[in-house]
Amino acid sequence: MPCYEVAIEARKNDTAEKCMFSAWIRGENTPKAVEEALQKVAYEHPDFGMLRPVCVCLLYTSPSPRD
Repeated sequence: MPCYEVAIEARKNDTAEKCMFSAWIRGENTPKAVEEALQKVAYEHPDFGMLRPVCVCLLYTSPSPRD
């Protein structure tokens, strides 16, 4: 099963402070999966808002013959 990492840019609600978070997606890289990753980061970091995905990167796929 493929695994993706989503890089998410966030801004602190009351300031211009920026931060980068990442979340993993297991399975399909779909808009719904990216939205779920954004929701997870929003839940874990409620003091940040204005979340937006900036990159989705394939990390690995299911076992290769060498594994």
